[in-house]
Parts: sequence; structure tokens; C-alpha cells
Amino acid sequence: MNNHTSMWYLVYTKAKEELRAKKELSNQGFETFVPIICKSKVFNKLDASSEVMFPRYIFIKLDISDGSWQKINSTRGVSHLVIFGDSFAKIDTDIINYIISKCDYRGIFFQRYI
Repeated sequence: MNNHTSMWYLVYTKAKEELRAKKELSNQGFETFVPIICKSKVFNKLDASSEVMFPRYIFIKLDISDGSWQKINSTRGVSHLVIFGDSFAKIDTDIINYIISKCDYRGIFFQRYI
């Protein structure tokens, strides 16, 4: 019986290819999260000031033990899975859930100006 569960990990992307990497990884069946920050004076309005919250980084949920991670590094838009020492960079689920809770259903955080 497999006791492993999916965890969130960090993926380093090629420059300005976060959304391409997200699309390609999603097409392979991976769950990803790429928060976008929108610096707009009008709440809920997307404009040219929208940008990836963490440039060159996306979050991916996977079970490292099943080996599916091996195809991630060869995915278009991806540079590599982030590794510290000999372990993949794990992101605490509470941190991801907190960021998600601050975003809308599309993963967009609206920074309001007064």
C-alpha cells in the first residue's frame, strides 16, 4: 500500500515562461499554481500591470514517490525542479492555501490602490 501523499514543490521556469510551463504541466495532468498579482486602481480589472507574483517560480503538487516528476525538467517552459541539498524544495500546504485564499478563482491577487 502506498502511504505517500501529494505535496507542493517548487519549479524554476525559464525567463517569463511561467504561464507556458503551467499550461504544459497541466496538459500532462499535474496540478499547478501560479499566483498573479494585479496592481490596478480599479478592483477586478486586469490590465498591463498584471504580473506573476513570484517571477520564474511556480508551485506543483505531486507525489515524488511515483516517479512522474522525472518528466517535469524536460517540459517546455520549465528549467528544473528546485532542489536543496539532495531533497526537492517542498512548500508547506498551509502556505499555498494561504496564498490561494488571498486570490480569486483564477489565482489572481488584486492589490488595490487608494
